[in-house]
Amino acid sequence: MVEQFSGPQNFPAMPPLPAEPAAARPPRLVPVAAVLLMVNLALSVLVTVLSFVYRDDIVRMTLEQSHNQAASDVARQAVITSLWVRAGANVLVGLLYLFFISRLYRGKRWAWRRLVWLSLAGCAGMIFLLTQHYPVIFKVEQVLQLLVLAAIAVCVLHPETRAHYAKRK
Repeated sequence: MVEQFSGPQNFPAMPPLPAEPAAARPPRLVPVAAVLLMVNLALSVLVTVLSFVYRDDIVRMTLEQSHNQAASDVARQAVITSLWVRAGANVLVGLLYLFFISRLYRGKRWAWRRLVWLSLAGCAGMIFLLTQHYPVIFKVEQVLQLLVLAAIAVCVLHPETRAHYAKRK
């Protein structure tokens, strides 16, 4: 014989669900590094805009360095193309920065490592660019960007930040 359902019964209350572990808040210097990343991006956008404003000066300086009249048309086109490539790269870098920042806030070690690499390689790149021939306004921007990248390196290499993103066993 089949039992029939006789209505609600008195079952014990369900035990409370275990609290999800609170995501560890990022160290205090991570938000500073995130803001500095956005400042770095703004400086890159500024130099891109200035590159278009001073395009003729940049082309002239490039041609003066080559001392080859036959290559002048090719060099002119290469400089103009590089300006557009830089503009596109800024859009890509901006999206990557936002992605890295979101992952830093989630505690992802790989994002922290990329930021360490980016800040150190960026400093080296800016030092190299300072040795190249550019208009004075670009030199000012390069020094500012070098300072911002160095500040990012200080933030991400701070012992508290390093410990937060240390490899877990």
